[in-house]
Parts: sequence; C-alpha cells; structure tokens
Amino acid sequence: MLGGLLRISLFELVPRAPLGDIYHHVLLAGNLLQGHGYSHSPGPPYYPDLQRPPVLPLVLAGVLALSQFSGISAPVLMLVLQTALDLGTGLILYRRLRHLAPQLALPALALYLLSPYPAFFPSLALTECLAGFLLLATLDRALTLYQVPTAGGAALLGALAALLILTRPALLPLALLALLASRSQLPLALLLCALLLLPWTVRNATVPGGRPTPLLLSGLGITLWFGVTFDGGAHLTGLPPAGEAEFQRYLLQWRRGQDLPPEEVMAIDRQLSALAVQAIWNNPVAYLAHVGAQAGRIWWAADDGLVNYDAARVPPARLQILFVVSQTCQRILVVLAAGGLLVGGRRLWPLWLLLAVVSLPYCLIHVEARYLLALEPVLAGLAAAFLWWLKETLTRARTGTQSAR
Repeated sequence: MLGGLLRISLFELVPRAPLGDIYHHVLLAGNLLQGHGYSHSPGPPYYPDLQRPPVLPLVLAGVLALSQFSGISAPVLMLVLQTALDLGTGLILYRRLRHLAPQLALPALALYLLSPYPAFFPSLALTECLAGFLLLATLDRALTLYQVPTAGGAALLGALAALLILTRPALLPLALLALLASRSQLPLALLLCALLLLPWTVRNATVPGGRPTPLLLSGLGITLWFGVTFDGGAHLTGLPPAGEAEFQRYLLQWRRGQDLPPEEVMAIDRQLSALAVQAIWNNPVAYLAHVGAQAGRIWWAADDGLVNYDAARVPPARLQILFVVSQTCQRILVVLAAGGLLVGGRRLWPLWLLLAVVSLPYCLIHVEARYLLALEPVLAGLAAAFLWWLKETLTRARTGTQSAR
C-alpha cells in the first residue's frame, strides 16, 4: 500500500511532456488508434516506424482507447496500470523469496517498493515498469519450470519471453537463457515464443528495405554511433566526417519529430553502423575505456534517469532536491546489492551472470541509468541479503563480547 501511495503521490511532480521517447510512444499509440499503422510520423505520409518495439505502444493505444471511452485522462490510467505492474513485480519478488530465503522476503519488498528512484516511472509512457515486470515474471517462471517441467508452464514461459523481447530487444539473450530452463518442454516453449514473434517478424519483412527479423530493423547503428562519439565523453579518434554529417542530419529530423522514408533510415543506419565499427576497430583501447565508463555510469545512476522535464510545472529547486534524493537512494541500493553479491560468494554466480547479460548490451552502445530499472527487484533482493548478513554479524559479535565479559 505504501509503495502504491508513493507512486501516486509523485504523479503531479513528474513532468510528462511528450518529448523524446515518450513523444514517439504517444505518436505510435495515437496512429495505431486512428488507423495510420505503426508509425510515429506526426502527419502524412505515415512512414513505418523501424526503431520502437511494439508492446508498450500497443498497451498505450489500449489506454488511449479506454480513456476516450471512460472519460478518465490517459495519464491517470497509465499511472494506475503501471503502478499495478510495479506492485505485481513486488509480489513476484516477495513470493519467490518466500521459497528461497523467507527472512529476506519482506525487507526486499520494502526496499523495492519504497525506493524513490523507480517510483517516478509509473507516471511516464516508458518501458521501465513493463520491462521490470516481464523480466521478473520470466525469471520466476523459468525457475519454477526448471524444478517441475509442465506443458502449461512452458507455454507461459514462451509467451513471457516473447513479450520481453518485444518490449526490450536488448534482453533477447536473457530471454533465450530463460527458455532453456524448460528442459524437456523446451520445444513447446520455443514454439510459443516463435508464434508470438511471428506477426512482428512478418511486419518487418514487409517494410521497404526491411528483413524478416523479430528485432528492431534500425537504430543499432545510429545508437552505436551516438554512444561511441558522445556518451561519457569518450571521443574516439579518426571518426569519418561523413558519418558525423549523416548522424547530425538524422538527429535533426528526429528532434523535430519528423520521420524519413524507411529506405533512407535503413541506409543511414547501415552506414553509421559500418563507420562506428570501423572507428572501434581503429581504436579498440579507447572503446574499451568507453565501455568501462558506460558501465560505471549505468550502475552509479550517473544521470537522473528521468526525462523530459517541464520546469514550468515544478520549481527548479524542488526538482533538484527530488533528483538528488532519488539518485542517492539508488546509489545506496547499488552499494548494498554489491555487498550482497560479495558475501553470497559462489552461490550467487547466476546473479552475476544475470546482471552482466542485462547490462552488457547497453554498456556496449548508448546507456541511460533508467535502462537498468528492470533489475531493481534483483538489486533489492541482494541489498536485503547484505543487510541481513550485517545484522547477523553484528549480533554474533555483540553476543561474543557479552559472553567474554
């Protein structure tokens, strides 16, 4: 209840200006609802979108339709839906820990639901809440299925893995690893996953210049170029000027909310991808240093994680205080989680693998701290484990001192 109240209380403080990612998600949902197809073009011609996975825009289109039917504003409905998803994530965490380590269940749930950093996001049309719910639900189902393989469980795991991929394509490796947990039911899980990915795959094959893949058609080259040249101040030497010119041209169109024909976007993306790979090949040491800086930035919450602020709605001083408090709490949680990993020893090697598989794709390209919010329940569980270990250690030390006296 307190976690839900925290998210609702932040509703009026979180700016929801339709810019950047939020703007594209809103345009996609609106165009779907109005029959213009899967496009984030603000007006005709409605070019097919090549960079946004479909699950969140489809959910947002349903929210907009319900808003028109009920008269309740879409932001309020989105807040209710994503708060419910967040609470559901917390309940999955609690239920799983009740089986694994009962003493950690309630502290981990409190750390997750009462942390102010993730509590901002239910108000925003971003993938953070949805990805976090799907990630934990997929892992929970995989662990259950590994213990007791059943046909129904395998079908559910396949569906969750497909939804996770179509929400955050960067989590594809994790989804495939989770499917392996179905063991004897692996063919069924793979079949259900493939069937759910099929419509998006067919759609991508029909886009001009497209190809039959369930992943994003474009964006990797553009994002990689952006990450290599700008993020973290890691400017690689020898970058071809032609690539910079192409990127700036694309970025200008994107910031204006305009779209380009899909063939042109694909061509730019392929060109930037080749140039970025060339720059990395020419200077691998600088790129490895860049990846290290990215990893530090993403885990240390170096950006505030929130986007599209509307300073006219929130006093700057108050906004700054909120940022500092949320970032500080997140950094404390990360430090406690790191302590949990260290005291857990070899038993926690699957969690080391999980954290690496989720974070590495972002560290290799372009990152924002909010991308790792899907791991927030895992961090909360690890932090609770460290706090419990600390409590037990201090209790034993105090008991030993009293016995000696």
